[in-house]
Amino acid sequence: RAQEVHAIKKDPTVSTDSSGMLKLGTKASEPSCEANTELKLRSALQRRNLAMDLAGLMSFDVAEGWTQLLFSHLLRDQPRGLAKVSLQQILDCDRQMFTMASHQTMG
Repeated sequence: RAQEVHAIKKDPTVSTDSSGMLKLGTKASEPSCEANTELKLRSALQRRNLAMDLAGLMSFDVAEGWTQLLFSHLLRDQPRGLAKVSLQQILDCDRQMFTMASHQTMG
């Protein structure tokens, strides 16, 4: 399950070896989504929320509520001496929540 959340997927590939024989292997595919700004990340999460709603995994309202909670931490004033919450921390928190949810639903 953790591999699914972390998007670790291996696609089969066919190549030839030095003798010209076909060889079946696996190639790790890297899904990509440019989310290096708050707006791009917000849009990416909104697309994911819509996809989860369409797939029947989670209602859009619940998923959007989670996303809004994450982004509310970006707007908070931090105590003096502490750094502001980063986009990477938001992504890590989101990933961890889905990993924990998958473990809870598996039993």
